[in-house]
Amino acid sequence: LFDMKISRYIMITLCVILSLGMISCDKENIIISAVKQSEDNCGSILRMYEIGGKDTAAQITLFGKTVSVSVPHHGLKTVDECGRELDAMEWEREK
Repeated sequence: LFDMKISRYIMITLCVILSLGMISCDKENIIISAVKQSEDNCGSILRMYEIGGKDTAAQITLFGKTVSVSVPHHGLKTVDECGRELDAMEWEREK
């Protein structure tokens, strides 16, 4: 029950952020699934996925700051507010 309340709160918060225009994406096939504070409290983390089956370069705007991301077809992507790609643990990916 506790987890359901947290999940509902997160979804409502994300809907408010989206509806107020605090976050946007210029591509319809990119779904922003999460916006949260980083684990080290040094900024925001964005999680997104691609639903159209094609590699997509997109512009994400979060609180007035725009970052460029490249999401592979049917892929998941986690980035920080500067656009740096992160892994699931929110560490910067090695190149």
